[in-house]
Amino acid sequence: METIRQRPKPSHPHLPHLHLLFLIFVSYLVVTPSGGKAEEEPVGYGYTVRSITVSDYGKVLTAHLQLIKTSSVFGPDIHNLSLIAR
Repeated sequence: METIRQRPKPSHPHLPHLHLLFLIFVSYLVVTPSGGKAEEEPVGYGYTVRSITVSDYGKVLTAHLQLIKTSSVFGPDIHNLSLIAR
């Protein structure tokens, strides 16, 4: 018959949690830019809805969108979009 040995419980069970919190805090400080640096440009600013139309039968919705502000992160933006939902 085998005997099952149990691991002794640590005397300070909260220490692993403190180490984890410390590592998260240090990584946050390393990744976060300092106050003196210029801020990065956002990926995009989004679109605003200019008009919405619904077909006579109520089965097609068309929304005309216009770019709020350009961003050059991924290249040129599309200034006017039409979103059609059927």
